[in-house]
Amino acid sequence: MLEPSEEKAILMMRGAASTMEKHHQVQVLDEALEASVRLSHRYIPARQLPDKSVSLLDTACARVAISQSAVPASVDDCRKRIDALENELAIIGREKEVGVDTTEREVAANEKLTAEQAVLEKLDGRWNTEKELVSQILEIRSQLRSKTNKVEGTDSELEASADEEAETTSIESNEELEADTAEATIDREALLNKLKLLQDDLNERQGEDPLILSSVDETAVGSVVQDWTGIPVGRMVKNEIETVLNLPEISEETYHRPGSRPADGRPAHPDLPRQPRQPQQTHRRLHVCRYLRRRQDRDCTGPGPRPSTAANRTLSPST
Repeated sequence: MLEPSEEKAILMMRGAASTMEKHHQVQVLDEALEASVRLSHRYIPARQLPDKSVSLLDTACARVAISQSAVPASVDDCRKRIDALENELAIIGREKEVGVDTTEREVAANEKLTAEQAVLEKLDGRWNTEKELVSQILEIRSQLRSKTNKVEGTDSELEASADEEAETTSIESNEELEADTAEATIDREALLNKLKLLQDDLNERQGEDPLILSSVDETAVGSVVQDWTGIPVGRMVKNEIETVLNLPEISEETYHRPGSRPADGRPAHPDLPRQPRQPQQTHRRLHVCRYLRRRQDRDCTGPGPRPSTAANRTLSPST
């Protein structure tokens, strides 16, 4: 069976996006669908599309759903390290009671414990802030969807009787309907503006290391591929077009980076020492110097035998 192209696989993934959202109770962005196809096709060659893109998107959706309710991995790891250091200090205390010299170990363990507690305090603050922002974002999204999505009917007898009763009652006037529509439009625009501000604030606080994910985006998909393949997320989700456009600046930065040198041996960085010349280059330089010195002596003394000077002898390779 032939593997579909990336374009056809993206169309297939868009057809399955609603099922993923209902199953995991998360929002799947279109960029996540494209990333699941593109990254799986590029970095997971052992399987075929759309099987591997579906598995990748399903895992990313599960991670986003878990991140909204579970303790972040970085916070949990920091707590475990603190527990291990506290156990070590308890062992050191018991050894100290029986006369064992544990001064250095105790000082080192206390320093590590203080550092880990400071890290945990920062992580807890970040986690609480992101959790509050994500909660507000999800609430606004729920309100926006309830205002636009119509609830599907069940075709029951109760629903039919309710429809018949609604037809017999008088409806509101056209002016009232227009006023309600305008009010709903203003309310929706206010919610959208508030949602944008919350998302910008969340993105600024999270940076490249989010603790909670509000939706399934390209970064969530890339993090799964990173764990599966070991390739950094930034290298996978970078914009190739931007890289090509900024190629001169990237080349210049690479040229002046410490440790990179051109082929002629000149240092690419002003703080780096020059490379030592090879013996062949040294002898060639001596021969050039001797030739120039002879030309200079001939110009000064005129035609005739070339004088033997001490300078010529000092430029011999044997010296």
